[in-house]
Amino acid sequence: MKLADAQRWMPAVSAALALTMLGLSLGFRLMGLDFDAGTLQHPDERFLLMLISQVAWPPSLGVYFDSASSPLNPFNIPGVTFYVYGNLPVFLGKAFTDLSIPLGHFGLAFPGRVLATLTDVAVLLSVFFLTRKLFTDRAAWLAASLYGFMVLPIQLSNFFAVDPFLCLFLTLALGRAVDVVRDTKLKTAAAMGGWWGCALASKLSALSFTAVILTAGWVIFRRRGWRSGMSIVLAALASAALVFRILNPYAFSGIVSLDPRFLEAFRILGETHKVEAWFPPSFQWIDRTPLIYPLQNLALFGVGLPLFVAATVGMVMTLSRCRKHVDDALVVVLVWLVSVFASVSVLHVQSMRYLLPAYPVLAILAAHALDTSLRVRVALPWRAMPVIAVVGASLLWAYAFSSIYRSPMTRVSASKWIHEHVPPGSVIGVEHWDDALPLRLPGFDAEKFKRLELEPVAPETPEKRERLLQQLASVEYLIIASERGYASVARLPDSFPVAIRYYEMLFDGSAGFRLVADISSYPRLGGLIIRDDLAEEAFKVYDHPRVLIYQKSPTFSLEKVARELRALELPQPAWNPHGGGVIRELIPGRL
Repeated sequence: MKLADAQRWMPAVSAALALTMLGLSLGFRLMGLDFDAGTLQHPDERFLLMLISQVAWPPSLGVYFDSASSPLNPFNIPGVTFYVYGNLPVFLGKAFTDLSIPLGHFGLAFPGRVLATLTDVAVLLSVFFLTRKLFTDRAAWLAASLYGFMVLPIQLSNFFAVDPFLCLFLTLALGRAVDVVRDTKLKTAAAMGGWWGCALASKLSALSFTAVILTAGWVIFRRRGWRSGMSIVLAALASAALVFRILNPYAFSGIVSLDPRFLEAFRILGETHKVEAWFPPSFQWIDRTPLIYPLQNLALFGVGLPLFVAATVGMVMTLSRCRKHVDDALVVVLVWLVSVFASVSVLHVQSMRYLLPAYPVLAILAAHALDTSLRVRVALPWRAMPVIAVVGASLLWAYAFSSIYRSPMTRVSASKWIHEHVPPGSVIGVEHWDDALPLRLPGFDAEKFKRLELEPVAPETPEKRERLLQQLASVEYLIIASERGYASVARLPDSFPVAIRYYEMLFDGSAGFRLVADISSYPRLGGLIIRDDLAEEAFKVYDHPRVLIYQKSPTFSLEKVARELRALELPQPAWNPHGGGVIRELIPGRL
């Protein structure tokens, strides 16, 4: 084929390839919506769906805005005293559920997860259009494909939680911010503020977008004076405030006064996130290096190293263009990326999902770097190598993690194993602060077993130690439903010497229990298993926790276990998160 003929066919081939990439992205998000058999293992999803099932549409607009009486207010549901997310995801979930519930075959989770998937697809489209504004059409297709293959967005779109909504509204707001610094129109600033208001009505962490608003105002101030800059900022703030007041009405008890229940929920949240507080879900964050830990998880698991490297290169290239004043819109984009990272760095909880609003920008920057590589004056095959390597690696990374959703969830498989192998009436030990197995599944009677709840993460006292010994004497099986217990206490050796030694003895067999089932669902590529044991807890336990089932063996000796545990010196005080012991990872061996 002649060069001219090849060039004539290139646009069609590129379009077909891009559409294939988008189709694969959608396929990854729709794969295995019922992978957990409707058991709802994500706590946020459980809570939000519970709210949606109990709230009701108010009879009038006046009742809608009346926080004390509105049936749509989560705080008016009996027993609900703690809710720190915005009202908008509940409204959207309720509306979508009411419209689509006949399509659901496993309850409210089906429409909720479909809505989350559609929301994340909207993020992908927003990435495409935003990249096209900033760079080229080719970069736009690359950015959309790269975002489509990012593992964390795929994972989060499999659950009905607030994160996809927050990411969408902030990405749309960022798109309008780019427009603002180019056209300096008040209506564009109002649109930017409106999308920001939607993000705030989803989760208050969107306050970090304030940096973008101020940067847009500063850019316009430098070009057109303080009045223009101030007008843009005020228009955005006013629009955001109005939208937030309308779409998050239950933060208020009056027109502008805040509801005491709303304030109390955030006070409680702040207390639980203090290092001094005894709150087991927060143990995993103690002594983590600020920002480094979530960035490490982002690079290794959330996007994969090749894409992360490409995004880093793209960030350096974009920073260079900003220094040369090539495009002020790029300043806004970089400020947003830095703002997301900075806002997470000051938090005690360093979850990688808090960085989700940065993922669209990372896709855009990586696409810019790859698109630039295609314009280097070398032979075409060599020019294409970075694109093939990064896009191909990202596709394989997404495919590897999608294996989780092509298989039954580990806790579902473990529950069936228990019903098939554990005699009815057996005494099984489950762990506090974790989901108790077996799960309630259709056709199985979960009540035919006697459960004892062990508390490995309770403060270490003589009473806790003796209670653990009594329970070990009684149980016939121990069910470790995830790493929540053993991985958390391993980070606090001075606070949990008994729990750590108990786990060590359990895992090495010296406790007198035999490992009879090790049920895992690691990401895989053919025969290659990608072990993500060192990834953040939340990245694993909601969709592919490793489940360990131990059976008491004839060699069990209560005296031996008691001798080991009673020989340990208990911490004084019982809860001492500042002990300064050597933090380590406790990972059980395999069969």
